[in-house]
Amino acid sequence: MAIWQADNRFATSLEGNPELLFKHVEQIVLRMSPKDIGHFNENSLKAIIVSLLHQQNFYYVHTEYESDWTFMDVFLEPIRGYKVNFEVAMELKYALKGGRVATDTIFKTAATQLWGYLASEKFKDRIALKAYVVVVVGNKLQYKLLEQIK
Repeated sequence: MAIWQADNRFATSLEGNPELLFKHVEQIVLRMSPKDIGHFNENSLKAIIVSLLHQQNFYYVHTEYESDWTFMDVFLEPIRGYKVNFEVAMELKYALKGGRVATDTIFKTAATQLWGYLASEKFKDRIALKAYVVVVVGNKLQYKLLEQIK
């Protein structure tokens, strides 16, 4: 399926299994030239995710969403009038392949940040929220629900 044909299926997949969105993101990253990967960073990852999510009609897509003086990387807030089952929060991380920090450590650090955002006043009463940590190491994308990170 072409990216521009995915439209609202990204939003729908985020409510159950975000595999569709994250597979598209990974395919984009895998097709990047080594020169581009050399300049890749967390903002590059965020730009890819946000550009794909702007094709859907169910959520406002917020980046660097302020939460008690801290900033969540990506937050999807339902648009009034559309029935969605979840709000979605994402913390994004990028590491160079062969770097000194283990992927598990990156996930744990990101999870700590995300738990901090979710403990803020803005998020304390949200009951239908799915939070994901998305990590790219080199050109390999991995993601986990926040609750799965120990």
